[in-house]
Amino acid sequence: NGNPDSEMLQSKHWTWDGPLELSPERGRIALLYSFVEDHSLQFSLDVARLAIPDLAVNSSGKYVSLFSPGPSFLAIPGYLLGKQFGVSIVGAFATSAFFAILNLILIYAISIQLKSSRSAALLGALTFSFATPAFVYASELYQHHMTVFFLLISVWAMMRFQRSFFALAIVWFSCAISIVVDNPNIFLMFPVGIFSLFSLKER
Repeated sequence: NGNPDSEMLQSKHWTWDGPLELSPERGRIALLYSFVEDHSLQFSLDVARLAIPDLAVNSSGKYVSLFSPGPSFLAIPGYLLGKQFGVSIVGAFATSAFFAILNLILIYAISIQLKSSRSAALLGALTFSFATPAFVYASELYQHHMTVFFLLISVWAMMRFQRSFFALAIVWFSCAISIVVDNPNIFLMFPVGIFSLFSLKER
């Protein structure tokens, strides 16, 4: 069954010997499942078992995720779409592949903005996609491609819209979302946000 319930998700077929063998993925799927199916950010006992070891207990004694919620929330559309075809977990995992494709396109677009030839821009995008760990992370429910997307979309917006208020809005929206995707992103995105403010002042 490609639309497993919380009990099935704990089985060895899905965890230790299956597609959720990596604990970060189990934690993110647990949060996604709890939010969509149980309408709660707090885990039931079955879902909490799935999330182990990335599990915490809040001040109310409820089980919660240790992870930033962004990747789980961004995977909701893929999960719901996959559920319509009986492959909800595949749909959730496809979220990373979707962002990987967007990153390939953005690298190409940024290279064109930098006056590279189309062949060089395409080669750069393909090199990133297939000659780095990006290809591996595209098949896992990790935050890496999502983080790269928000960084690239910020750079592209500043180049494409020539430091306008619209570009600034894209940059700071990306900064805010990226922090929810992975908390340390504040250190990665903050310089981009500050640069966009000074760039706007120079216009």
